[in-house]
Amino acid sequence: MLFLMALLGCGTQKSPEGQEAATGLPSSASLADSLARVMEPYAARGFLGSVLVAQGDSVVFHQAYGAMENGEPVTVDTQLHLASISKQFTAVAILKMGIDLNAPLAESLPGDSPGQHRDITIHHLLSHRSGLGQNYAADDVPDRDEAVRRILNTALLSQPGDEFHYSNDGYALLAAVVDHQWGGFEASMTDRLFLPLGMTHTGFWGFESSQDRIAPLPGFQGERRPNWGFRGATGVRSTTGDLHRWCRALMAGEVLPPERRDLLWAPVSPFGSTATYGYGWMLSETPRGTRRIWTRGTEDYGANALIEYYPDEGNVTLIALSHSGDFDGTPVTRLVVRDFEEAVFGK
Repeated sequence: MLFLMALLGCGTQKSPEGQEAATGLPSSASLADSLARVMEPYAARGFLGSVLVAQGDSVVFHQAYGAMENGEPVTVDTQLHLASISKQFTAVAILKMGIDLNAPLAESLPGDSPGQHRDITIHHLLSHRSGLGQNYAADDVPDRDEAVRRILNTALLSQPGDEFHYSNDGYALLAAVVDHQWGGFEASMTDRLFLPLGMTHTGFWGFESSQDRIAPLPGFQGERRPNWGFRGATGVRSTTGDLHRWCRALMAGEVLPPERRDLLWAPVSPFGSTATYGYGWMLSETPRGTRRIWTRGTEDYGANALIEYYPDEGNVTLIALSHSGDFDGTPVTRLVVRDFEEAVFGK
């Protein structure tokens, strides 16, 4: 109790820009109990997943819910699929390479780009302004060059740079750049990004080992095998604890220098009616007039995930991962994090 009172008391934290930020948290040891109560109705309805709330490095609430196929309980070390949260890992890898973001794709990835596709840059792909649509052209394609060829032979919806069109195909191309530049997508992402941070419970679609404990996907009926439809845009599985490690290192400038890191959420395109899209992350304003930096993912086979970070309010991080699909027509992690935000900040 005394620990939580000290943790949640009024004070200041460093924001990613190094400026002091008010915590905005209640000076009460009851926050963990409040968060547990938030989860009670979700658990009663069969929520399968894991949630985490932290202030800076200090974890306030961390719980898992649901059961494996064999009846064993899901734990906080059980891996869950991240869906499109995977995109921000790919974006970080590209930024870490230091390549020219405004150069044509062909300078970073060998091969011919037909017609208007020659004008697509790395920046366009990162910000979903390449003109590519959501064609899923790389799905079930095991060969990288064939996947790239199929993507680049789809019709563009607009001239590169002109409009925002959300595209998994664009991030599959970025994964192909990582694969070419670093030598092997999964191995290089693991060795260069995950393992240095101690993210030992993070892996990739189709690369499961007997040691991996992965939550069931009730809505998925296919075969989990490596293919380019699950590289770059989606396909990463992880835990709430590993994602907290990632967020802390990213915000502290340990993964990328601050000037490169800040490109992840620099406003490039409108996203919905109240947010802007950068590179795999979004930025919006809270009802309290503060910044919310966030990334989310949703798959039609039930996996959905959400990370929200509040740099102006005590460096609070809210993370929810689930394989439970929608509750009342909305991905359940969005409902959980909405309720967590209200419990933490009051509105």
